[in-house]
Amino acid sequence: MEVNFRGRYEFLPDSLLNIWYETHAGETIQRPKVNAYSLGLEFDVRNKEANGIFYVDYMSSLIKPGYWDDIDSPPDYLDGEYIQPQNFGVVMIGADYAYELHATNWFSVMFGAGLGVAIKTGDLVKWEPGGNVGNTDPNCGATAPAYERALGLSDGGDACANDGVKDIPTVLPVLDINLGVRFNIDDHASVRLEGGLHDLPYGGGSVGITF
Repeated sequence: MEVNFRGRYEFLPDSLLNIWYETHAGETIQRPKVNAYSLGLEFDVRNKEANGIFYVDYMSSLIKPGYWDDIDSPPDYLDGEYIQPQNFGVVMIGADYAYELHATNWFSVMFGAGLGVAIKTGDLVKWEPGGNVGNTDPNCGATAPAYERALGLSDGGDACANDGVKDIPTVLPVLDINLGVRFNIDDHASVRLEGGLHDLPYGGGSVGITF
C-alpha cells in the first residue's frame, strides 16, 4: 500500500478554445487562458501489476478575468460575456485502476483510467452586453459591450453591477486517463511522473511512502 501527495498542472489548449471563441489576440480584451493547478492525496492498494488508486484533490482555477466572445457568422465582436472567477475551483473524489509494467526492480511504466465526481466551489461572475433581458441594471451601459460594463464605460462612467453568475452544475463527472512512470525507492517510497486527462489535460507527479 502507498500514501501519496500529488500535484498537477491542468490546462485546455488554445487550439480547442479557438473552435468556439474568438482570441482577440493582442487586444486589451484578449481571451484568457484556461489553466489550473491541483493538490491532493492518494491511497494506493497495489500488487506487482495492478494498482487501485483512491484520491481526493482540490483544483484551483488560474483563469484570469476576461472577455469570452463566441464565434459568430457573420462575426459579432460585441456580443460576448465578461467573466470573473471568484474563488472558483472544484473538489474531486474518485478512483483509478492502473496496470504496471516493470522494466527493472526500481522502474516501471503505468497506464490506466478511472472515474470520479467534482464538486464546484466558488462562482464565475458574469457581465452581459447592454440591452440583454438579464442585465441587473438595464440603465447602465444599455448599448455597451460586456467588457465595458465590467471595467468601466467608454464615456467615463463607472462599471456596472454584474449580471449574476454562470449557471454551472454543482456536481460534475470526472474522467481520468493516465500514463506515467514510477520510480520505486528501496521498497519504502515511490515517485510517479505522469500525464493524461483529469477532465482537463494535465501533467504532474506524486511522491509518497510504501508500507
